[in-house]
Amino acid sequence: MNILFIHRFFPGQFKSLIAQLASCRQHRIVAIGQAVESSLDPGTPSITHLKYNDKNTNKFNLIHPYLIHTEMAVRNGQGVAQMLTRLKAGGFTPDIILAHIGWGEALYCKDIFPGTPLLGYCEFYYHSQNSNADFDPEFPMTQDDALRIRTQNAPLLLSLTAIDCGISPTPWQKSLFPLEYQNRIEVLHEGVDTDVVAPDPKVALTLPDGRELHVGQEIITYAARNLEPYRGFHSLCGQCRKFVGGVHIA
Repeated sequence: MNILFIHRFFPGQFKSLIAQLASCRQHRIVAIGQAVESSLDPGTPSITHLKYNDKNTNKFNLIHPYLIHTEMAVRNGQGVAQMLTRLKAGGFTPDIILAHIGWGEALYCKDIFPGTPLLGYCEFYYHSQNSNADFDPEFPMTQDDALRIRTQNAPLLLSLTAIDCGISPTPWQKSLFPLEYQNRIEVLHEGVDTDVVAPDPKVALTLPDGRELHVGQEIITYAARNLEPYRGFHSLCGQCRKFVGGVHIA
């Protein structure tokens, strides 16, 4: 099969699936994204990586603030469409396309390959209430925030009309999407790599200052992509003063 993956930060959530498919050596796998992370195992068989021009270098000072996300999504979609056109001209026709719909990359896939099934990765649909925007009283949401958040879903809605079916990793994430689209979204958990995430009684962690942490010690761990209020970093810092001596923070 010819299998096409589209993810802004490839491989993203497709990492394990791609490794499994590539190991069969029966498929031609092509990946499109803005960046290619090195999280795939070095032994993963050859995959064709293509980087699209996101065209986001222009300033957005003439665009309504609510539409900045939509503008970027359209530019991403246009960049992907150009790569798809090149692939098509080169004789490549995918049997299936798997695309994350969060950044506009799936917007125009059907315009280039109308006969190819398009599977959308439906990670998140934005809400101003009871979701990820109004959870912290320290940073109250404004009406402007609520209006912007509603508008931010425009590219997602366009992508939902294009995909043949979708997957969400949890029932809660699926429930965020509009009811009229939920019957086209299946819940498929991303899985846990138990070869990596598993108890190890002999494990030790050396901190940058040279201290070593071992099994049995009380350790408070915080992990996030960015150290920001959205990811609770300020809450952690505010609680640090309550930690008693002997508790390690990694």
